[in-house]
Amino acid sequence: QKRGSLDADDARLLQGVFEFSEKAARDVMTPRTQIVALPVQLTFEEAADQVSLAGRSRYPVYRESLDDIVGTVHAKDILAGVRSGTSETLETILRPAVFVPGTREVEDVLADMRRQKIHLAIVLDEFGGTAGLVTMEDLLEEIVGQIYDEYDRPEPGPAPAGAEGAPVLPGSTPIDEVNQTYGLDLDDADYNTLGGLLFGALGRLPRVGDRVSVRGAVFEIVSMDGRRVGAARLLQRSVPA
Repeated sequence: QKRGSLDADDARLLQGVFEFSEKAARDVMTPRTQIVALPVQLTFEEAADQVSLAGRSRYPVYRESLDDIVGTVHAKDILAGVRSGTSETLETILRPAVFVPGTREVEDVLADMRRQKIHLAIVLDEFGGTAGLVTMEDLLEEIVGQIYDEYDRPEPGPAPAGAEGAPVLPGSTPIDEVNQTYGLDLDDADYNTLGGLLFGALGRLPRVGDRVSVRGAVFEIVSMDGRRVGAARLLQRSVPA
């Protein structure tokens, strides 16, 4: 029995590795809208105030905008600067920023980060702008964290039911997962998540109550998270040809 349990765990880990190898940096990144970055002109004391609120260990540093990232800083270096009493800015403690294209496979990104001994990389879009960032923790969690999420925590089921009994899906749900769970044929060539697909189909900022028809399936926006789709209800499923 014990041996069987170990074999099952090994199988789950192997499955996590396979899924990991099929993803690109843009699939696992923290999106641009959620990046906490610091202006390069901040003094150590000013930066420390923001660091204490964000509670992270590493931060991108920008000059004009997030599309002009000039380096990264570590929280411990900021705190050391505060203790020294200097009035210098973050520019004096910048570490080089590492940039990767969003299409780069995550296993290659992980290898790059290990080789260069870095823990944070900036993900670029096709135009060279900042699309998001990835950390070493993000990549490792894709292998082991997902396994605990899927197998060791209570199984939430495909989705909670809405008032009409129709399934409600988080906007962050991967399109291929929606297709597999509900027998749909949504196009995932340009979008990774259901929310992104619905946003693109609407062609404008979604609003709660909007109904969107995509390849015979009809979704209703039930919540928004800022400018992103928080959740959508699947009202009608396409009928297979």
